[in-house]
Order: sequence, then structure tokens, then C-alpha cells
Amino acid sequence: MSPRRVRLRAMAVSRPALLALAGTLAALAVPSNASAAALLLGQKCARSGTPSFNMATSGWAPGANLTIHLGSFGRTVTADGSGVFSTAGAPLTAPVLSRPGVKTFSLTVTDGVTTAGPVRTKIVRRGVLVPDRATPAQTVRYRGYGFPVHKRLYLHVRRGGKTRGTFRIGRPSGACGVVTRKLRYMPLRRWSTGTYDYWFSNTKRFRASRTLYGYRINIYRRFG
Repeated sequence: MSPRRVRLRAMAVSRPALLALAGTLAALAVPSNASAAALLLGQKCARSGTPSFNMATSGWAPGANLTIHLGSFGRTVTADGSGVFSTAGAPLTAPVLSRPGVKTFSLTVTDGVTTAGPVRTKIVRRGVLVPDRATPAQTVRYRGYGFPVHKRLYLHVRRGGKTRGTFRIGRPSGACGVVTRKLRYMPLRRWSTGTYDYWFSNTKRFRASRTLYGYRINIYRRFG
């Protein structure tokens, strides 16, 4: 069988709350020389491609031009009159990951002479990974990333506009909302060749408006 993924039809997300980093700056020393520059993260895991990355840095010369490096991402910003820069109220867009999963990045801030960091941070792209090829009855591991933490995740198998079966995947945990479960590649007890839609949501009953991620598989008979 050769499953084929298709464009996602619904990507309702639960965007992490923007942190009020201004309050945390009180815990950062603001010395007069840039050699003591400090760097603070606003979250443990940000969402790929969304304005969900928060940080604060202090200890720079007033009005200093700073460059933020997050992996291959780079952005120039300006410190305020106190030598502070914060994303509070205006989060940065997190780097885009090419596929669902979690990736660790190194964050640094520099004025060209002094560098604050590196600080390690995680970025997650929501989605579910299964093997590219498997027989329908084969047990495989479903790996989910970036789903709401502690909320039960369900898989809805649909065909012809009807839900043929619903299966519990588990409760995502950790900062990046990761969950795994072993199921048959085709979890339905009764199935036939054709196209099926796999949708994931936090509701036991399928609701199109509440789906978080989905893909399509094709099952066909192999001859010869």
C-alpha cells in the first residue's frame, strides 16, 4: 500500500498564550555594560510558523542595535532606553519546520561585539507521523506533535462523508504536546479498498469545525 498525504483541510490551533515578559524583566539585571547582557525565554516550546515566540534580553547599551539568531532565522531589533528588548505584546514568528515534529534551536542575541546566550529552545509543528508504507493490518506507531496538552486526542476514520470509527490516541504531554500510541495502520475491523480520511480532534464525536489535523490514505489490492 502506498498512502498519499493531501493538503490539510482544517488546522484549528490552540495558540500558546502570549507571555507578559515585561514583568519578568525585573528579575534580569540591567547593568551599565553590555558584557553582562542577559537573555530570557518566554516559553518552553513555540508553534512552528506562528507568532508564538517570546523572549526578553537586557544589559545592552541604550538604543543598541541587536541581532536575534534563532537557528537560521535572523532579525534586527533595537534596545530601549534602558538597554532592554522584549517581545511582550508582539511575539516573533517561530521558524517553519518542514514536517510535523519537534526541533531544538539555539537562541542568541548580539550587538556585534557581545553575545547573550546561547539558550536552547524548542519549536513544534503540529501533526501526526506514521510510516510511509504499511499493510492495513500492520500495527504501527502514531506519533502526534503540537496538540493541546492533557486533552484527550481522538482519531476519526471517515469515508463517504461518514465516520466509520473513532479511536483514542491518548493525552499529549510535555511542553510540545507529544503523544504516541500503537494501532493498526487501518484500525477499522471492517474495511475495503478505497480512500479514507483520518482526522484528529479533542472531541469524541467528529465535528468538522473542531478538527486539528488530518490526512488521507489510499488502500488498494496488490496483484501479482
